[in-house]
Formats: sequence, structure tokens, C-alpha cells
Amino acid sequence: MQYSYVVTDEQGEETIITSGAFDDGAKPPDDGDIVSLKGPDGVTRPWKVTRTVELPYIGLAIHVDPE
Repeated sequence: MQYSYVVTDEQGEETIITSGAFDDGAKPPDDGDIVSLKGPDGVTRPWKVTRTVELPYIGLAIHVDPE
């Protein structure tokens, strides 16, 4: 399944942090989980999953906030 980790700024603009595909049998993180991602500034840090939305033809949009 395809995924994109997305962050929303103060102006409501969404930015994709990273995207890819889950391995067969892998499950996406649950809301509230903490994931380690490289941010737009190139630094890896913890992000909290706030919600996951399934989008037709795209896969999952996993919305995160910096932890």
C-alpha cells in the first residue's frame, strides 16, 4: 500500500515529508503513534501521527505533527 507522511503548517498548506510503500503485511501506524522521520529541513526527529486518511488511487495520507 502506498503512503505519504504529511505535515500542515500554520497557513493550512500541506507538505509531504516522505512517501513510499509499505512492505507486504506491514501495517500503517495508528493515530497517536510516534514515528521517526526526516523532516523538510533534513533532520530526523520524532513525529506524532494525528490522523490517517485513505485516498482513492493514492493510498494513505498519514498526517503528522512534530513531537
